[in-house]
Amino acid sequence: MTMTDTARRVKSGVRMRYNYGNGASAGNTHAAPNASPESPGANAMTHSKSPSLVARFWQKVHKTDGCWEWTGFCDKAGYGRIREGGRSTPVLYAHRLSYEIHVGEIPSGLHLDHLCRNTRCVNPSHLEAVTPRENVMRGVSQNIQIARSDCCMRGHPRTPEHGRYFEGATYSRRWNCMTCRRLRRKGLA
Repeated sequence: MTMTDTARRVKSGVRMRYNYGNGASAGNTHAAPNASPESPGANAMTHSKSPSLVARFWQKVHKTDGCWEWTGFCDKAGYGRIREGGRSTPVLYAHRLSYEIHVGEIPSGLHLDHLCRNTRCVNPSHLEAVTPRENVMRGVSQNIQIARSDCCMRGHPRTPEHGRYFEGATYSRRWNCMTCRRLRRKGLA
């Protein structure tokens, strides 16, 4: 009994290349010579029109009237993740993939903000492309709420008699409350 060429490669540990039918293969970074840049097989690693990726995406989405919950893997921050293909392919954010499928490409330099504040949500109507600063300022952390308010974290008003803003090399503007500073020096804060 003779081994086939494919079985010999698998047994010897040689990585197999999968042909996509137009000359492009997985692991090949160059387009097939006869494939146009617009054809899906021109770059086998793109996910914009990959039917298998879109089908796997929908298998992991639970649609409701409001949020579309991601039921697949989530990272520590709670954002859904999906692999583009096999184990050696990039991992994509599910909400970014959803936006690209339904709305289009995310403009360069912009982040997607979850308007519903649910990181597992992949509903494109709950996602908005915004600048990184706008995305952070829409957050709900204590520091952001203090930055948006007109008083310091202990409730002292942001007026010239209570403190001042500092300009720095590592930050744009930071409020320094002199009332809080005096209390810290006295050991009361």
